[in-house]
Amino acid sequence: VAAPADEAAQSDSLVETVVVTGSHIRGGDPISPLVTITDADLAAQGYTRLDQALQQLPQNLNDAMASANGTFGVGNKANYNSNYASSVDLFGLGAGTTLTLLNGQRLAPNNSGSRVDISGIPVSAIKKVEILEDGASAVYGADAIGGVVNIITKTDYDGIETGFRLTGLSGGKDPDLGASVLAGTGWGSGNVLVSADYEKDNTLLASSRSFTSSLLSPTYLIPSAENIRLYAAVRQELMSKLTFSAEVLTSYRQYYSVVNDPLYGYGITYTQGGDRQQSGAAELLYELSPTWNLSLQGQYSRDANSLFGAYEGLDYSYSASERDVAAGFQAGADGVLFSLPGGDMALAVGYQYRGDAYRTLSTNYHRYVNSAYGELSIPLGG
Repeated sequence: VAAPADEAAQSDSLVETVVVTGSHIRGGDPISPLVTITDADLAAQGYTRLDQALQQLPQNLNDAMASANGTFGVGNKANYNSNYASSVDLFGLGAGTTLTLLNGQRLAPNNSGSRVDISGIPVSAIKKVEILEDGASAVYGADAIGGVVNIITKTDYDGIETGFRLTGLSGGKDPDLGASVLAGTGWGSGNVLVSADYEKDNTLLASSRSFTSSLLSPTYLIPSAENIRLYAAVRQELMSKLTFSAEVLTSYRQYYSVVNDPLYGYGITYTQGGDRQQSGAAELLYELSPTWNLSLQGQYSRDANSLFGAYEGLDYSYSASERDVAAGFQAGADGVLFSLPGGDMALAVGYQYRGDAYRTLSTNYHRYVNSAYGELSIPLGG
């Protein structure tokens, strides 16, 4: 059962914020080329996960997807993707060069601290995805050399939408299944939205495909996996011109794979693990004037994964755990200085602090970043 969203009815009573990917100036036009994938595009193509859509982008090198992993040795630096994460690598520039954002906020990386796993974001909550096809290190830092992927969620949703899906390859593989629910409601001064998604992926054996039938059995081409995703967002006008908004994302993915490869002397290798993502962000936005905004943002994100492997016929097993954390806050102001014949001259200034941490069973690394920014937009023609 689906009920239509009524965004226009609430927009007049709430502070509407337009965030531009690649700029700190709200409501401006992007200065670099943008590719936009909308929720309608995702539904029309039958995508049930975001990585499925991004795999089709010519600009994205698929060496960072779940199929590129250490089990099969496929893709650039595949051994760094032992937990089957799905990430983005614009123009194939490598790990850590494409910045992935959720509503403009950083997410903690996966894959040994190099890339963000996008498989934990429920498709039902996505409004659109903006891909900045240009280096944006001047705005975001060195981790945006290859470009930026900004995942923007729905707001002001009023109703309930449920979905059930059954997908799979033809022959040799049990269908994958999933279900989702999206619910939201609004009132005169705010709104709330909740999205939940469950997915069960079944394995594909190498013996089921002619091009891999020569591999020793059992060998999984696709591991079995389960993914639970939850997202919630709230926005409330606290007083005239002051609005509070917050969002929370949590997901848990577990997987199991078997490979029979005697070349390394191990025989059958059993690999199982889990990955848990947690992220939260909050913002206070004050409308100083019709053309000026003051904002204070805080953000925390964590990605923790565990891995266990065992080799048949060899008295050996291994286990590992990793945890990446990204946290910080930002204070800023943006608005219009004055109007010119070609348009408005706009300015954005602010301060950012970010702390990153990467931990394993034997290592513990930290990085702290303090930065100030200023951005000026001067229209040269009408």
